[in-house]
Amino acid sequence: MPALLIILWLLTLLVAVLFLLVRRKRIAAARPSLSHNASLPLPEIDYWSLKQLRWLTAVLLAGGLLLVWLGQTIYKVVPAPQQWGVFGVMAAGAALFFLGATTAVARRWPHWLARPVEKVCGYFHIAIGQLVLLLLAPAFSLLAYWAAGDQLLARHWSVSVLAWLVSVGLVVAGSYSTRRDGVDIDDVDIKRQDYWFTAVIFFAALLLRSVAMSQFPDTFSGDEGSSGLHALLFLQGRATNLWNVGWFSFPSPFYILQAASIALLGQTVEALRFVSAVGGALAVAGTLLAGAGHVWPDDGRFGRHLSGR
Repeated sequence: MPALLIILWLLTLLVAVLFLLVRRKRIAAARPSLSHNASLPLPEIDYWSLKQLRWLTAVLLAGGLLLVWLGQTIYKVVPAPQQWGVFGVMAAGAALFFLGATTAVARRWPHWLARPVEKVCGYFHIAIGQLVLLLLAPAFSLLAYWAAGDQLLARHWSVSVLAWLVSVGLVVAGSYSTRRDGVDIDDVDIKRQDYWFTAVIFFAALLLRSVAMSQFPDTFSGDEGSSGLHALLFLQGRATNLWNVGWFSFPSPFYILQAASIALLGQTVEALRFVSAVGGALAVAGTLLAGAGHVWPDDGRFGRHLSGR
């Protein structure tokens, strides 16, 4: 069985490498003009168009109102020293809401803010609404921290999770752009067969990692067992804080995944190792899909969709 698994793994790797090499050659022949020095002019952004002002107003109103609402929800459950911080975030949210309201009425941005905001947005080539999203993200991160606390049981679980999800979404939306370094990163030629082939490789990699998980590796370490015991706390309701750290200082979201695996597969070695198996298979599929989209190191575009550079 071990020899068969090794042979299957090598064959899968060989097929994936051959596929990427053929794909790379086809793309190089179809788009010979793409090179290190390929550069397209960045489109100009009309910061004060009616469309941009409407979007900016919506961001200010919704973001400010959500800050006030979430802050008010957790104000009484946080310790007294941190209540001042929550109050400060609520005050900032109210100020943003007021700024959005005045912008909606006047249909223009305050003059004393226009010039510095234009410089910052022009440097990063983002819209003004995106700049506001990026500024809102740390505030929601603080709310997530205060709502979670540092104990096994979260002070306010729903607010901690919601604020964290919002902060991550704000960073992604605020930094997203279809142009990076003068290259249109949306022009990525990934065909349907690429997705199908990637799915096949994913399941093949998952199969190789899922076979005989209780035997490979053959040693069940104390760290594995202790992490499993910590994951059980979430299933037993004795832990709800996703942002605390558990055994070996791993962040608790890892144990949420392990808890889900244990709930499906029981308290077994396979349940503890299945999460790692899925993670490894996803890494294989992600690398393959990035290669199929001709984001290669030699043309300076490797990882643009993932790193945003």
